[in-house]
Amino acid sequence: MGRWIDFDNDYKTMDPYYMESIWWVVSKLWNLKLLYKSFYILPYCPRCSTALSNFELNLGGYEEVQDPSLTIKFRLREEPNTYFLAWTTTPWTLPSNLALALGPEIVYVKVADGDENYILARERLGAYYRSEAEYTISAEYSGKELEGIEYEPLFPYFAFLAEKGAFRCFVGTHVSTEDGTGIVHTAPGFGEDDYTLLKDTDIPTVCPVDEEGRFTGEVQDYSGIFVKDADKHIIKDLKAKGLIVKHGAYLHSYPHCWRCHSPLIYRAVSSW
Repeated sequence: MGRWIDFDNDYKTMDPYYMESIWWVVSKLWNLKLLYKSFYILPYCPRCSTALSNFELNLGGYEEVQDPSLTIKFRLREEPNTYFLAWTTTPWTLPSNLALALGPEIVYVKVADGDENYILARERLGAYYRSEAEYTISAEYSGKELEGIEYEPLFPYFAFLAEKGAFRCFVGTHVSTEDGTGIVHTAPGFGEDDYTLLKDTDIPTVCPVDEEGRFTGEVQDYSGIFVKDADKHIIKDLKAKGLIVKHGAYLHSYPHCWRCHSPLIYRAVSSW
């Protein structure tokens, strides 16, 4: 394999002429109002304080890690004894929860469990109950029928965003019944699917985590704590509120930084 280079007509990215041509293009786009500032969800290394490209993501490879596995109760606003159940392996993202995602065609059921009612995908009942004698199905819905139903936020930090349409159910094609409950906890600052689901709504993208992976003052109770270290504190607080249905460990393959081999997080990065 060979490579041919025309040194008489080449360009280098550090050449002033090249840089000026790029700025000229940018100025034209700006004048045409085709540029806007938004967010992009990228793999991010808290230790290196930098985002990684997809190419760099593949350089670091994946390693087996054990994360907490939580099933959380989200209380319906209009039915205080009824809860949506959602599963996550990233408890540190729960303070930033702004929505729940359901599959539009997935069948969901309301089951009576003692004095409480739980809503989850019918296909996932076997992951939470050993036999049908342990629960009673009182209602059945498609995900589309549950769209728009409001629930109470787990934490108070962004409760004011209910005025913008947060803390309600949305439908998304990324939701499946392969694991969890068939209901996906959604934090748009920390997941590409989450961000895509809400980007055309009035709900802003919140990302209360700084460049070193520590909570900012927006999340007062965990301010300054590294997100993965905050997992145990968040789990403890949710248990005290009686909002954890199931707690275990989950072994899975997870991306790591190619420079320092630290586990990555996914984080909203400001971009044009």
